[in-house]
Amino acid sequence: MSSRELSFTTKLMRTIAFEKGYEFESLTQNSDHYVITFPDGKRTYGFRSITDINTTGSSRTVKSKIATHEFLKKQEYSTISSVPIYEDMSVGEIEETVQRLGFPCIIKPNSASQARGITVLEGVDDIPKALDHARSAETYGIILAQPFIEGRHVRFMVLDDEVILVYEKPAFWASDYIIETDLSIHESYKKEIARAVTGLGLRWGGVDVIIGKDVDIEKPITKDNYTIVEINSAPTMKRFAELGDSEYQRVKSWYTIILDGVKQNKS
Repeated sequence: MSSRELSFTTKLMRTIAFEKGYEFESLTQNSDHYVITFPDGKRTYGFRSITDINTTGSSRTVKSKIATHEFLKKQEYSTISSVPIYEDMSVGEIEETVQRLGFPCIIKPNSASQARGITVLEGVDDIPKALDHARSAETYGIILAQPFIEGRHVRFMVLDDEVILVYEKPAFWASDYIIETDLSIHESYKKEIARAVTGLGLRWGGVDVIIGKDVDIEKPITKDNYTIVEINSAPTMKRFAELGDSEYQRVKSWYTIILDGVKQNKS
């Protein structure tokens, strides 16, 4: 059997479990599927950055970007418009849908994360390729067309109703590094984003937000200067942790809180 390295989060959860005296077991050899057994015999199961900290229903809701956007709109948050493209739509219907948005626009999977399957669409001729790319990463067959919004792409990390980290990252496909960490931003942004995450029933989540490029983020938030793009119920902190030992220790402390929260849920 070929072996491979465990993911960052799996290894981190293993380290935390061992330090706290919990039993950690990979369910198969070199598997990111794991089980942690607490001293009272109760267990929690995980896979990479997916833990039991969030309920299944809330996690499934935010897995669907269009369902998340509909919830956010009804709650009067500023969120991106998403137009679904279904498998049974004709070429003409798809072209009409995209042209209503104008170019450039975004074609992306409804349920994928980590920028998989995203295309910035520049014209009608590129639609087939963009759809193929999105479908390669989509689980449930729904593709989204969204307007292209210029601005700063900011990630908010929320744990138990508190924003614990704000950083700026590249847009879309180039999401493998961080532009600026610990972004100085007005407290009203943090309160608004934390409220959205809590409203969706999540204790832990990452929120991707586009903020207008000319917006002074040290001034209070308004409905016109931010757009929530998506919410992830199992965000990975690998890139941030790799910035240095201090950042790694911060991530470790957050996942310790997560594991403690899971343990409390099991009691």
